[in-house]
Amino acid sequence: MSLLFPDHRNLTFDPNTANKYLELLWGQRRAKHGPSAAVGWQERSCRFEPWQVLCVQSYGQGRHYWEVTISSHSVVLGVTYGEIPRHKVRGCKFNIGLDGGSWGLQVREDSYLARHKGQEEKIQLRLYTELGICLDYDHGLLSFYGLGERVQLIHSFHAVFTEPLFPVFWLCEGRTVTLCHRDCGEPEGELGL
Repeated sequence: MSLLFPDHRNLTFDPNTANKYLELLWGQRRAKHGPSAAVGWQERSCRFEPWQVLCVQSYGQGRHYWEVTISSHSVVLGVTYGEIPRHKVRGCKFNIGLDGGSWGLQVREDSYLARHKGQEEKIQLRLYTELGICLDYDHGLLSFYGLGERVQLIHSFHAVFTEPLFPVFWLCEGRTVTLCHRDCGEPEGELGL
């Protein structure tokens, strides 16, 4: 991803938005879904009712790129305007990609589902556990890549963005998402999933 690397952004999760079952670890760079996270949980109006969390950072003009590592399938990656609903939508486990203000990619066991405005597009590709997301805000392009021996474009959304966009994630039970930072070495063993 050498062409995208200069635009790399280091993200952190926003604990004020994290669902009560999402435990934030390693300097707010890892989210883990588990029942122990609810211990000592405090109610906040900006918290998600679905198993979701926003990042602190939001991005507008320019190109922005970030990478994540997921422990397995049953995770949703996306971007959203700040006013994404915090409540559950009836019949839905998450609300990323259900309206016109969010775009999401659901990672499934044997495929992906791209969602926006409640519309789905199935992409038949193998499971990647390392993914890159590139937001070209000015050109209205949001792209998801599978990272491995070679880079695989999974899906691109084309849109006219009108507000800053926050990275957003949904995790099923037992899943972990780690935000990859570029400016510091990864301590040995820290990223073991």
